[in-house]
Amino acid sequence: MSTLLPWHRSSTVSSLAICYRLAVSATASRRAAAGGVIGAALATPFVYYLLSDPSYSHSFSVFCVSAFLYLWWKHPPQTSKGWFGLGLLGGLMAMTRFQDGLLMAIVLVDVKRLRWPTLWLGVGAIVGFAPQLVVDHIQFGGWLPERPPGQALDPLHGHYIEALFSSRDGLFVWTPAALFAAIGFMFIRDRRLKVAFAIAFVLELAIIGAVPDTAGRSFGARRFLDLVPFAVVGLAALGARIGSRLDWAVVGALVAWNIVLEANFEYV
Repeated sequence: MSTLLPWHRSSTVSSLAICYRLAVSATASRRAAAGGVIGAALATPFVYYLLSDPSYSHSFSVFCVSAFLYLWWKHPPQTSKGWFGLGLLGGLMAMTRFQDGLLMAIVLVDVKRLRWPTLWLGVGAIVGFAPQLVVDHIQFGGWLPERPPGQALDPLHGHYIEALFSSRDGLFVWTPAALFAAIGFMFIRDRRLKVAFAIAFVLELAIIGAVPDTAGRSFGARRFLDLVPFAVVGLAALGARIGSRLDWAVVGALVAWNIVLEANFEYV
């Protein structure tokens, strides 16, 4: 098991704390929010990449997406400075993992209320992403990110169904907690949050399904881990709906399933 570095530990604790606050705001239940955090952290590949492979960017990705989602939902920007600041965070998301930058599209949920100051979101995103552009230009001689050889996206021949249901790292097969989280969004009353989840899920599936191969030697559908904040909310909403006794039983079963898979992946 790899050593958990201080900044890695800090980002993980911060991201789960933000997810907890988000779930409490969405469900008005601290108990359900706690169950959602435990389920999303321990019943998904998140725990594997936190403890066994912390060199991956996933824990930092969860932190960035959690912060972006929370600020946009709880404190929607009203001024140019607010949008610029949210854009900076969006640029940081994209710098952490390129595909995470797509999640800035959730601001389109408020399309009817968007005004000219919203354009500062793009300015902030460019400024936030600029360090990555400079590094790429120095290392590879180009300003735009390049896919590894043989990894070019192919949307027309994608494996979208396999990304969800394949026995090789399919999201809902390896991580049934994701299915329970998706069901939980049926009980979320806030329309903005529900539509944001739908946009985020479709965008991530579009990118992940267009990659021409699986994630290599990976544990589960790790490329979906930037959606952990939504998983926390969905699991919390489901838990608040079904009650505490059944909620903790479901979370316990999902965690046990994930631990068995992880043990099999590591040792068998």
